[in-house]
Amino acid sequence: HLHFFIIIFGLYILYPLIMRLYFGKITLITSLLMQLYFWNLPYVSYIKTMPIWFYSWIEYIFYFVWGIYVCKNYAKIQKILENIPIIYIVAPTIILWLVRILYWLKSYYKIYYYEIDILQILWINRLITIALFAGIFMTAYKLVQHERSPIIKKIGDYSFGIYLVHVLILDKTVQMLLRYNIDQTEPLFYIFLFIITTIISYFIVDIWHGIRERLS
Repeated sequence: HLHFFIIIFGLYILYPLIMRLYFGKITLITSLLMQLYFWNLPYVSYIKTMPIWFYSWIEYIFYFVWGIYVCKNYAKIQKILENIPIIYIVAPTIILWLVRILYWLKSYYKIYYYEIDILQILWINRLITIALFAGIFMTAYKLVQHERSPIIKKIGDYSFGIYLVHVLILDKTVQMLLRYNIDQTEPLFYIFLFIITTIISYFIVDIWHGIRERLS
């Protein structure tokens, strides 16, 4: 997970250039095509022999540009989301999540139904992941909007801090689960991993914010 520091650093260095070349939806679509292009072309194996700082940011450039697009059009997006019933967002998000899990299980257990992996050729698995992120974002927004889960807003406020500390918690949690013979082949492994890592990371950041407020 720590390689994301290199990605964040690289994208923020490129931020002024991206803003100069930013033309709304055109830039958004171009960044998506760049990301898909990099993920799938044969020459990628050659590029990946180079230092990670040289290429790693390209794999995530769409997400960065997508964040810029959402920020610049937040009021418009809010208006659209307010008119969509939450069930129309949550239901497709759950379906996408299940499809993504099934695809991962297919890869993990090396289950192949065809000689050629159709999902990989069509990049569907990558697009499903992107659509899933969009669904999670919209679901979180609707939950906060209706005040059904104020904790979601607080997790959003703490998100960067949670990101910084979660890798250490994640590593220790994996070790603990393996010690109790709960490994990566069991669904409970991922459920426990997510819950424990999220809760502990949240409370660490919450305590840090509390200390900082008292000192200030």
